[in-house]
Amino acid sequence: MRWQDFVDILIMAFLIYQVIRLIRGTRSMQMLVGLAVVFGAYTFSKKFDLLTLNWVLSNFLSYIILILVILFQADIRRALTQVARNPFARTSPELMSVIGEVARAAFTMAEARVGALIAFEREIGLKNYIEAGRPLDAKVSTELLLSIFNTEGPLHDGAVIIQNGRLAAAGYGAHARTFFILEAVTQYLTEDGIEATFGFLSRALPGSRLAFTYGLRSFLDGSDTFGQDELRRKYVEKERLWLWGLDPDEVSTFLGRYGWGVLEHPTYEELAMRYVAPTGRDLASTPIERMVYAEKL
Repeated sequence: MRWQDFVDILIMAFLIYQVIRLIRGTRSMQMLVGLAVVFGAYTFSKKFDLLTLNWVLSNFLSYIILILVILFQADIRRALTQVARNPFARTSPELMSVIGEVARAAFTMAEARVGALIAFEREIGLKNYIEAGRPLDAKVSTELLLSIFNTEGPLHDGAVIIQNGRLAAAGYGAHARTFFILEAVTQYLTEDGIEATFGFLSRALPGSRLAFTYGLRSFLDGSDTFGQDELRRKYVEKERLWLWGLDPDEVSTFLGRYGWGVLEHPTYEELAMRYVAPTGRDLASTPIERMVYAEKL
């Protein structure tokens, strides 16, 4: 092998790695898989003389360069931008300014006991999440972040994503199906909090999914402590942290009020057999909490 061949292979391997790294975590990866399936079908049709299918795919693939440019135009733009960057450069002053604005907003919201979820896009792309939110493409500032996470504002239910030093998107967009996870959340909410939370979830697009846990009402009111008397005295009576619960036979009716249908509602024993037993480890689990997997109708 010539030394030129060795260098050629290294360059191609580096380029392929960079392309995969660039599109990983975005819809472009799904489109790339789709194109691979099309190529596979073309090869199959050629090998087994499927003339009509081969003719259709041949005409489609004759425009492959144009198709690639159209499908991956955003990624190509991002790649060309990154080519011009110095890979050995330290954190830019612009990014340090963004971090400062976020830090000031975080301290202000912490003092007011206001929650916020702020994500910085790094190696793994967040394009799918950006498309699910409200596009902004705005300069990051403390005032803008405080305005977004104002509990009376329309965008506070959700997160903000910072991409390339700019605030790319915020909030939650009901135009896309979403998977909501409320693990160990509902038992800490008041009745008003439950109404507000599930009222918000009622606006989700049909086909969205929800996984949440809830504490058993019988445990909270003391009618059945499942041998966890000390736990109940601490979190229910003394510290008053666990406030809300359900009886298992109420779950379907409760979710139906908000337009959700139960897909799975396993018992404590079923969860232990499905997820704990296969690990072969002595993991703690509790019968005072149940899990529900639901779909928006």
